[in-house]
Amino acid sequence: MGAEKKVMVAVGMNRYTEGLLTYATGIADTIGADLICTSIINTRDVDAVATIADMGYEVDGENYVAGIKA
Repeated sequence: MGAEKKVMVAVGMNRYTEGLLTYATGIADTIGADLICTSIINTRDVDAVATIADMGYEVDGENYVAGIKA
């Protein structure tokens, strides 16, 4: 029984995502591994949204996270 090969890459929705995915895909292809992608939500962004909401603007962290997940 052979060892399972997996490459996991954590990405955020920013300008670096495409490069990270390209790099991780290359590694996974080279070693014959499965590629697992996971999305990262920056807690500083969620905290910033909460701060803005506390200032009286109509935003909240839950809607921000839901938008990122979508």
